[in-house]
Amino acid sequence: MKKTFLIAALFTASFSIAACSNQEKKEDSHIHEDGSTHDDHATDTASVKQEEFNVDSAHADTTGGHTHENGENHSH
Repeated sequence: MKKTFLIAALFTASFSIAACSNQEKKEDSHIHEDGSTHDDHATDTASVKQEEFNVDSAHADTTGGHTHENGENHSH
């Protein structure tokens, strides 16, 4: 039992050390799948503007039969 615990503890410790090696990236370029190398892409610092939509309950009810621009009648 002690041997199993010791093996598990050593494995966990060695795995943690290997996985958490904090190596800083020193290169300012990278390689793509096609083999081309170029400078890193600029980071996009602009925030994305969220679109807002207002629901107008005054629109006609379309659950019954109605006609679209193509002239076909249908209902939802």
